[in-house]
Amino acid sequence: MRYIGYIEISVGVGAGLGPGLGGQLFPIIGYKYTMYVFGALCAIGIALGIVMIPGELNETATDEEIAELELIEDENEDEL
Repeated sequence: MRYIGYIEISVGVGAGLGPGLGGQLFPIIGYKYTMYVFGALCAIGIALGIVMIPGELNETATDEEIAELELIEDENEDEL
């Protein structure tokens, strides 16, 4: 959940600052180069995401781990 929160923060900051920054850059460097600048910022963000998100989030659970989680869920439902 923490990493989803980070993504939401990034989207919110980008949506909040993007139009203001784009509005300031557009008259100075033009439409094409404004898009290049924001494309580069997106590429940097993607690279940081790839490097900083822990590898264990990309691991697939084994059959034993899935069975254990299902057993725990069943026990919790029985308690209710």
